[in-house]
Amino acid sequence: MLGHDLLAVRAGWDRMVVGTLESCKAMEVFDAMELIGSAIAGASNTDELLSGVLESMLDIFQCDRAWVWHPCLPTGESVELRMERTRPEYPGATTSGAQLPLDDEVRVLLRKILASDSPAEVIEDADSKESLHEGMRRFSVKSQLVMALHPKGAAPWLLGIHHCRNKVEYSTVKRLFGAIARAVADGLSSLIATKQLRESEERFRTLVERAPEAIVILDCETACFVHANLNAEALFGLSAEQLTQTGPQEISPEFQSSGIRSAVGIKGHIGAALEGEFPRFEWEHINAAGEIIPSEVQLALLRHPTQKLVRGSITDISSRVRAQEERRELEARLAQSQKMEAIGNLTGGIAHDFNNLLTVILGNVDLLSMDLGNQQLVAEQVAQIRAASERAKSLTHRLLAFARRQPLQPIVVDARKLLMGMGDLLRRTLGETITIEIVAPNNLWRCLVDATQLENAVLNLAINARDAMPRGGHLKIQASNASKIPPQECEGSEENGPFVLLTVSDNGEGMTEEVLSQVFAPFFTTKQVGKGSGLGLSMVYGFVRQSGGFVHASSEVGRGTEMKLYLPRAFAEVEVAESRANPIQDRGGQGECILVVEDERSVRATTCALLETLGYRTCAAPTAVDALDLLDNNHDIDLVLSDVVLAGGMDGVELVEIARRTRPELRVLFMSGYSENAITRSGRLGPQVKLLTKPFARGELDRLIREALA
Repeated sequence: MLGHDLLAVRAGWDRMVVGTLESCKAMEVFDAMELIGSAIAGASNTDELLSGVLESMLDIFQCDRAWVWHPCLPTGESVELRMERTRPEYPGATTSGAQLPLDDEVRVLLRKILASDSPAEVIEDADSKESLHEGMRRFSVKSQLVMALHPKGAAPWLLGIHHCRNKVEYSTVKRLFGAIARAVADGLSSLIATKQLRESEERFRTLVERAPEAIVILDCETACFVHANLNAEALFGLSAEQLTQTGPQEISPEFQSSGIRSAVGIKGHIGAALEGEFPRFEWEHINAAGEIIPSEVQLALLRHPTQKLVRGSITDISSRVRAQEERRELEARLAQSQKMEAIGNLTGGIAHDFNNLLTVILGNVDLLSMDLGNQQLVAEQVAQIRAASERAKSLTHRLLAFARRQPLQPIVVDARKLLMGMGDLLRRTLGETITIEIVAPNNLWRCLVDATQLENAVLNLAINARDAMPRGGHLKIQASNASKIPPQECEGSEENGPFVLLTVSDNGEGMTEEVLSQVFAPFFTTKQVGKGSGLGLSMVYGFVRQSGGFVHASSEVGRGTEMKLYLPRAFAEVEVAESRANPIQDRGGQGECILVVEDERSVRATTCALLETLGYRTCAAPTAVDALDLLDNNHDIDLVLSDVVLAGGMDGVELVEIARRTRPELRVLFMSGYSENAITRSGRLGPQVKLLTKPFARGELDRLIREALA
């Protein structure tokens, strides 16, 4: 390529300078350019080029000294003599590598030379101040010709010659000097570019070979690799020569584990890299032994003037995949173990408690059947059956609370009034050995919860605290406003306030870390067999979480336990004025007609019988369709008491929606043993929806009927 450049320079010189050098005592132009071209073409580095050119210039121009300064920057402090050649009788002006300090006058002259694309004569005489080096006068410099060289990729150079014997008129050789200077600049540009390319390639090769991952370079036009490092050879079990005869498809299975065809995936990822993106993805490769290698690949476009090259960095992630599979397997085993343990606890707990309850119920039924004449005995046995039934009801409600499936009726609650109203109940329940302190500020925010469930939760926590203080102690219930929750107390949730915080703390025995980690687990209890079901705290946890709040427990052995309930703040003005600890007494009906819709015959009959003892008139229907017929034919019906889930294809909610199209004023009360979120989302009833939860007592039935009618 350099030879072609020299031919071009010579051809250009033929047109420019022929006929202008008649008085030139130098060599013929063509011979001169041939000599310079040979010096440039035979050089493998800049020093060889400069040495050959400067030696040739001594003969071409019959000068006494030829030299090169570099770098020549007017903004620098000095310029450096890079190389010079002289005749034997004229010693060098200075030594190679010497620095020429720059003053203001020299800077001006240097700028003028650098700005010109033609040679410039710099006259040396006693009066002239135009000098590149004041010391040159000591070396009898009569004339000098200089020209700036601007090779690509380097700072400017300065090429010059000295005549020391006689003053020379340079007008006839300036064009030849300029042609030589430009040829030298081109030669320097080529050598500098070659050196930079070689250094860049060496740096790139070093980076590629020493990279910790396997690296291949793909020619997108041929779809073959053009380079592969040692790690790529080791990863695929192929030599670099073998890899350069293959492409991505040859080292990939036909299909990836995701189901995508490898050829399709490769095309998409390479296309993204060619668009300037840096796709990173997991990929399955195949080695020479036919083994699948899970890998992580990142692609990047390599800029090249003639080729479309993409670099692929490949990391073997086999160990990571194996670790993930092992972890998933361990997690599955742990989950299965925990599930089986929970099922065992659930089965054992329910079987234990319900067997006891059924023993009481069945035993008293047997006693009743043996002696129906003893009214006192009948009353006692009925009382025992009722107590056992209430325990069974409580147990099922706790199970639903833990599963967060109990239907809630959230309302705006003044927690301060509710807590203060529970004071007497707590003192009666906990006994005289426990001192109770209730602290709630007057500016306490209101919260949105089911008031009855909140009372039950506080009572559960208080009873647990009492059991942790067998010799007596202090129980403190404190309410406060909480704008935010510490991250460790909100289970990583992004929902962080505002809340009403209820803190129940005691100075009892406390819990170990192991016990504390299981404190909300169903059926987990530290009490003796038969002393507790282990559902109390799990019920509290389920209720608060279902309400949109959080529960946090902390404890220290010998110092006590602290339970925090974060309840969602309400912004409405409606409030509960006092505790509901004392239930409303039965009031009975005034002859109102109740339509009972229930597909279970025994439940339907029992419900009608209870309503009639309370003074209501009843009619019944097993399905929603039957109920609609009764509503069309009986306009005396005051209220519909309907199960939520009914047989026959239409549930209780749909029944009411259809009935209210013609009777919008119709009063409704739903009943259900398990709502399955059929009425509202998350199992929470709206303020306008009434629900009677099965099993229910006669008094509870009466109270909710009266509220619905009102």
